[in-house]
Amino acid sequence: MTSAPPAMPRTLSWLARRLERALADAELSLTEYRLLSVIADASAGSSALAGRLAVSKPRVTALADRLASHGYLERHHSPDDRRRVEHSLTTSGRAALDKADTTAAGSIERVVSELTAKEVAVVEEAFALLSRALTTSRNKKGPIQQ
Repeated sequence: MTSAPPAMPRTLSWLARRLERALADAELSLTEYRLLSVIADASAGSSALAGRLAVSKPRVTALADRLASHGYLERHHSPDDRRRVEHSLTTSGRAALDKADTTAAGSIERVVSELTAKEVAVVEEAFALLSRALTTSRNKKGPIQQ
């Protein structure tokens, strides 16, 4: 295992802060944005969402309550198991996610515009590798509970 150089977490924290600011313009927190993004991929129950987001089930419930109060998501019983409640995006939720995606991308594009095309390709490859490593790590260790 290779240890991460100090510049890596510091740079990621700066990027996260840029995203937080951009998402605030879209009236979403970073965690709400992540929740909408995960639900947009597929309807899911609280346990699955908690695992994907690395938060506790009560935290998912609180986030879902807030997003439902804004009309961004719906809850419905699973057709396979009536005890299981699944979440899905509404039309307003899809619009909010699209707005947040555009706002967040604009914020990141301002940073990326300072790079050459070759450097952008390197960054894209690095993020693909990090994404794969995060998925592998999550699958090995299970969800992180907060």
